[in-house]
Amino acid sequence: MKIALLLSAAAVALSADVVMAEPQSASPVLSGTYTVQLTELCQAIVNASTNPITHDLSGIAALNSGKMGISVGTVNFDPGTGLATVSMNRVNGSALVLNLLNGTEGQPMADLPLQTQTASYSNTSTLFTFNGTQYYAYYAAVSPGMKIAGSVVFGGLETTGCATSGTLTRQ
Repeated sequence: MKIALLLSAAAVALSADVVMAEPQSASPVLSGTYTVQLTELCQAIVNASTNPITHDLSGIAALNSGKMGISVGTVNFDPGTGLATVSMNRVNGSALVLNLLNGTEGQPMADLPLQTQTASYSNTSTLFTFNGTQYYAYYAAVSPGMKIAGSVVFGGLETTGCATSGTLTRQ
């Protein structure tokens, strides 16, 4: 009798928790202003030619000098419109700079002025998409109730040979 009564009380408590529990959102929400830090890396591709007889290096050319960049700034996410406005300062240049007899291939690092862009965004529990480019995403400090992400770490391929990683921290 005591066992049945205890089981009944446990079932009532469990069903009360289920009824009173908030619906769980599958994806954290990106909303409001976040600081953003991005790192962009693109592979450099170099062709080297050798003398067929001596096998000495006879020429070198960069088919693609690659790219490296660091960006910092803010992004404002509006979940109602699905638009994000990003304002960032960037330092950008080639991953490889060759000083050759016939000139320089590649671009030295340069400090670029503040750039602002508005683009569409979306996210799921594992992915973040900005302006059509999809990244793997890991969320932290998700608020209870509204499920607003406090921070996000993301990364993925921009284009073939180019990877981007970044962090977002809610302000």
